[in-house]
Amino acid sequence: PANRFDFVDFLNQQRVSCMANHKLWNDLPPQLLDQLPDFIPPVEQLLDRSAQPYLIHGDLTADHVLGRLVNRQEMLADGDTRPQPAGSDWQTLAIIDWGDARLGNILYELVAIYLDLFGADKQLLEAFLEAYGLPQFYRQDFAAKAFNMVLLHQFPMPAHIYAPYQQVRTLGELAERLFAT
Repeated sequence: PANRFDFVDFLNQQRVSCMANHKLWNDLPPQLLDQLPDFIPPVEQLLDRSAQPYLIHGDLTADHVLGRLVNRQEMLADGDTRPQPAGSDWQTLAIIDWGDARLGNILYELVAIYLDLFGADKQLLEAFLEAYGLPQFYRQDFAAKAFNMVLLHQFPMPAHIYAPYQQVRTLGELAERLFAT
């Protein structure tokens, strides 16, 4: 989509097809499916329409980030003699598969990063949110807004994401367990 309003239209379409998508994907715990229509608010409540849209990848998962492990000594600039702990660090070399890129909402991008690329590691989520400087609008009721972006996403999340939560009773509880920081 070429502008921010296209993303609103996209999310509204995702909202319409949400129940059918999740039934097809068979990803959510079954007792939660019937709660979808009442849980997902109007799209306008999930977006800060006054903010500039972001260029988002749309499918930023672990298999779309290419990189390598580098020895920490290798990363030092010439002549730098500071002691470095033993081990390796990740160096990102490229992000591939931009076929789903669009102007959109940062939370739409964040959910795939957190649940797939970060392996649902809350420490990485907190570090990302702090470093990124997520606007207050998105921090307010963050767990629900973020989980709504999961539910509205055009792709299912990996099956292992919901595996520990098969006994939750509500989508709100699942949102808190997944995203409360």
